[in-house]
Formats: sequence, C-alpha cells, structure tokens
Amino acid sequence: MRVVAALVGGMVATFACAAFAQSPNLLVSGQSTLAIIDNNGDGPGPGDCMFTGGIAGSAFFINGSQTNTPLLRVCDDSMFTGMVAKGFDTSSNFGSINFTGSSIGGGLPVMLELVDETMHPSADAPLHIDSPDDLVTLSGAASGTGSLLCLADNAPAARVDIPGAGTMLMALSFFPSDSNPQFLCIPGLPLQDTGGMFDVYSAYIPLTGKHITISTVGDPPFVDIDLTELPQCVRSAAPAASTWGLMGLLLLLLIAGTWQLGRQQAFSDSLARL
Repeated sequence: MRVVAALVGGMVATFACAAFAQSPNLLVSGQSTLAIIDNNGDGPGPGDCMFTGGIAGSAFFINGSQTNTPLLRVCDDSMFTGMVAKGFDTSSNFGSINFTGSSIGGGLPVMLELVDETMHPSADAPLHIDSPDDLVTLSGAASGTGSLLCLADNAPAARVDIPGAGTMLMALSFFPSDSNPQFLCIPGLPLQDTGGMFDVYSAYIPLTGKHITISTVGDPPFVDIDLTELPQCVRSAAPAASTWGLMGLLLLLLIAGTWQLGRQQAFSDSLARL
C-alpha cells in the first residue's frame, strides 16, 4: 500500500545521496559517453555530438561536444544542469531528475520518473526496471507532453502523448543489430543546427546487452532498465510529435529531463491514462 504524497516529499528530502555522491563521473552502460547524436549520417562515431556528465551529491550536469558537421545547437558547447532525487514507499522504489537549466535557452519542459514496483524495498536498493509493472515515464512540465517507454511487437518503443494532438508511437531499435545490441537507436529526431536549419537525426544510447544501466565510476549501477521487460504500448495513431516531444524522449533515455520525484499530480495523471 502506497504512502500518501505528503510523506513522499519528506522521504525525498531525506534521500540518501550516497549512491550519487561517491563519484562525479556518470556512466551509461559502463560508458562515459552517455549518448551520441549522429551528425553526418554514418552511425555513431568520433566527432559526432556526444554527451558526458557527472553527479555530485544531488546535483548533476550533462555537457555536449562535437566536431562533425552540421554542428547541432543542442550540442554546441552546451550544458544541462539539474537535481536528482530518490525515494521509496512500501511497494516501490522510485527516482527522478529535475533539469533546472540549460546553456541553450533556459530549463527544459520535461519531467522524468522511474518506478520500480518492489514490495518493501531497501532505501539503498538500486532501481531495477525489469518488469511490465515498472515504469519509465516523462511528462512535459511546460508543454504537457508525456512519454512512456514500452514494448510494441516485443521491441522497445516510445509512446509520445501531445495535448490536443493525440498520441504517436515511435519504434526504437538495437544497433547495429538485434543479435549484437551495442546501442539503442532513437530515429528521426528533429534538431536545429547552428545555422538555424532543421533536419532529422538519429541518437544512440549505449547498452549492456539489452539493458541501459546508469552508474558512477567505481560504483555498481543505481539504475538498470531491461528493455525486454517493459509495459506494453497502447497503440494510437496521431500526427508527428513536436520537436520538444521528441527531444524529451531523447532526454528521457539520457536520464535528462526535469526530474523532481514525488509522485506528483502530473505523474499520477499519466499513470491513470495507461
């Protein structure tokens, strides 16, 4: 049985930062490159837009760098900053990231939350997203856009909900192949280059097998997302997502959004729609 939302704020406030504070170096699936955007269309490689980051206490940052052209605005000496939090109740472990600033134009209108449905979890237990009951969700704090990481035809996908426009389902894939999954590929992201032109690009998240793990250097993972054990997507046709909707999806998989955990109303409402 869940504790009331008022108690969650207290648990978040007393969140033990030990899982995050031991090292400022952030790793995704054991790699210091958290994600890659393929600037020149030849797959992830040197010179592409690459993100690195770190966590110290409850604060985090993510930096972008690139040398390949076209230069992307999201990666042009960019920095994203925010706060992380973790909490638990009698039936689940949960965590959040709250992006509070960006060098390319203020905060980002997204909120990312992970929920690991586990009875009587330990306060120090890592978040294991390894059951259809577990959730990885994103909601737009300003835009109202919401996303759910889910399975469609036994493959990972993202459901993107846009107020007034409905829902779209975006297929994700393993790169270079399903049998050799080194990255999770997010296709068709509409991004702006430094000259002001928009085009679509693919982003890549490092994998360990078919898992996305998040850790700090020298420590075991504090998040483990099994991409084969996600809730089923609810299919619904809709127009193409907005730029912020798709950027929000990328940031979700980067664990970069506006993460402020507490089972807030927007998150509860998103669960009610599933």
